[in-house]
Amino acid sequence: FNKWTDSKILGDFEVWAAEEQRCGDEAFNITVGSVFSWSNLWDKIADYFGVQRGVIMPFSLNDFLSDKGYIWDQIVDKHKLERHQMEQLASWPFADWIICRDYHTMLDDTKRIQYGFTEVRTHEEAIFGMFKKLQDANVLPR
Repeated sequence: FNKWTDSKILGDFEVWAAEEQRCGDEAFNITVGSVFSWSNLWDKIADYFGVQRGVIMPFSLNDFLSDKGYIWDQIVDKHKLERHQMEQLASWPFADWIICRDYHTMLDDTKRIQYGFTEVRTHEEAIFGMFKKLQDANVLPR
């Protein structure tokens, strides 16, 4: 199981913390608030993009995608997307750390709630909201 953040909640928190005097010299964990497991999301992600999910197995995205830029270029051309090199879209070593861990990451963000920043949303809202923004920006195909 995992907890992580997204840019919306992190950005909202940073604005809030800058205006909240009690936050000076304090450290906080910031997550979207819900707990999830990637294994419970893969089918939903595949459905969202209209593809069939493959077999779930551990592998390095960084290693696997290192020579696949030409495939991304074909997808960009086919769907008339904004041209970005695949390496600009994600940090694959970081993606490996986020997705390929074989241990749980449970960040406790009770402190930020106790201080008054109570915004939460589900991981599905965060993930699919991110996909929609990238689609609206013509970076990912619909």
